[in-house]
Amino acid sequence: MHPSPARRSPRRRFILHWTDTPLAERAVALRATDGGDAEADETLIRLWIDGRSAHTRRAYLADIQSLLATAGKPVAELTLSDLEAWADSLAQLAPASRARKIGAIRSLLSFGERTGYLASNVGARLRIPPVKNVLADRILDRNDVLRLIALEPDPRNHALLRLGYIAALRISEICSLRWRDTQARAANGQITISSKAAKLRDIVLPGSMWRELLVLRGEAADDDPVFRSAKGGALDPSQVHRIVKRAAARAGLPSAVSAHYLRHAHVSHALDRGAPAHLVQATVGHSCLRVTLRYGQTKPSESSATYLSGSEPLIQCLREDFMANEFKIGDLVQLKSGGPVMTVTDVPDNLGNAFVWCKWSVNDKTESDSFPPLALKIADAGG
Repeated sequence: MHPSPARRSPRRRFILHWTDTPLAERAVALRATDGGDAEADETLIRLWIDGRSAHTRRAYLADIQSLLATAGKPVAELTLSDLEAWADSLAQLAPASRARKIGAIRSLLSFGERTGYLASNVGARLRIPPVKNVLADRILDRNDVLRLIALEPDPRNHALLRLGYIAALRISEICSLRWRDTQARAANGQITISSKAAKLRDIVLPGSMWRELLVLRGEAADDDPVFRSAKGGALDPSQVHRIVKRAAARAGLPSAVSAHYLRHAHVSHALDRGAPAHLVQATVGHSCLRVTLRYGQTKPSESSATYLSGSEPLIQCLREDFMANEFKIGDLVQLKSGGPVMTVTDVPDNLGNAFVWCKWSVNDKTESDSFPPLALKIADAGG
């Protein structure tokens, strides 16, 4: 009598009960039923990526799909050999890219073990390749950041660059910011950011930054984007990317500079100027700070943005560091690139005005506009 073939143990399929509770609590609400491998894996993966940003979800899904296609088996049947073979197939990628992908798979398998979907975590023994720490190369000197901001002639772009640094905003957060997310707070202002994992963080802004935003708003409605495109809609990430790249080139900074460099600079500069580590972490919404720094309870009336200007507005720093000429009201000036002779009507001050305001005549019509100080020079004699 031949022995009966070994019966395969029924697989458990997790049915997600959607609630408003945090992810860790929702995982406890899963119940196990019989089901197919593909559907079970899909449900596990959906739970694992829940609450992450759209960009992260796309990247993680691509990683797990690559692994499952290479191994040709469901998640619960993966072995360390399967993982190592897949990791070897990534050899052509840069170490940082390999580390990110392997880290994502380890995260999924660890999550599967915590929820009871997996009996053990075979990914715990999968080695993540060492990655050179290049963060120091991505932190701009404070003077470089101020020069990048000061030389931006467009008021919208100037406010965008300055807020990106002051509030340590991700490029997606810059694009999604609406006027309804802003509010006055005593002499300062505040913005509310919906960051990764749908977490909200309130950022208190220095008064000068808040006043610059108010000038930019004009008659915009609450649902309008703070940074509008020429067509009236929100800027998209590629447009913000180009704004930062042009500003970096204008300031003579490396071509690698991106919007995220301003975020890196915020963390470094705020800590250097004495901002408590827990306040920086709460302001930037950056969980990585928890790995290296201990922090306590955040004070609701503060943010690390206020430390970047110290006891004086950021514009005073621009005056001290970058004004090539001390213009006075009534001076006759010209753009260094050429153009009509203009009369100075207002100059940078400590009240939020970052520009030299000028007026000039064209065909008997008076025009006016604002310019960064470094873009101007005293008019040539006889000009």
